[in-house]
Amino acid sequence: MFEGIRSLLKKLGPEDSSGWKLIVDGKEVSAREVELGSKFGLLRWAKTAIGYDSWGFEEPGGGGTVLVPFVRTSAGELLIGVVEQMRPFQSERLVMNLPRGFLEPGNSHFESAVAELTEEFAVVSGERVFLLPGEPGNPNSTFFVTLGAEQGVRYYGVQFSSQEIEFENGSCRLSSSVIKPVTPAAEKIIGCLFVPWKVAATIGDQFTNCGVARLMAKVM
Repeated sequence: MFEGIRSLLKKLGPEDSSGWKLIVDGKEVSAREVELGSKFGLLRWAKTAIGYDSWGFEEPGGGGTVLVPFVRTSAGELLIGVVEQMRPFQSERLVMNLPRGFLEPGNSHFESAVAELTEEFAVVSGERVFLLPGEPGNPNSTFFVTLGAEQGVRYYGVQFSSQEIEFENGSCRLSSSVIKPVTPAAEKIIGCLFVPWKVAATIGDQFTNCGVARLMAKVM
């Protein structure tokens, strides 16, 4: 029924108790409860447990993982590794953010983190991956559903050595001897850039901001 939905949300006036109406293929549909499912998750509009209407989105594996690559320079500076990617819902330009991915059904958060390390950084060893402190995170508690004990977003530190990075034209990147794309996903990554932690902590991506905070709680 919901294939070809072009717009789920259109604001109505105050006379409508829910405040929204559903548009399917350009036609208004009357509905008090809506579910839209795909391989990426389930989007549901319905009454919440405390009585008001709201959208809720539940990912198929119940959450995801975020990698926080970092290195300490010989001068003691803490640098955070971010990837430059297109995030079309965030900007029309390349943006910097920590690498991350959905949790595949049946996989643990750690397994997901190791998979992300391979896809994003082409590093196949999971030995350098370690869990950062804190409860599993909810990206937006008014929208994302993370009710299970193993659901939510977990953050993992990934330490590189100063010998694995190189400085060139004012930029600090992983050495080409380390990054060798081994998957189609890795080949799509524009680049990996190591920036001072204060820069990473203040860019416009809250996964990155939170990841830096959790890393600082671990290593500082």
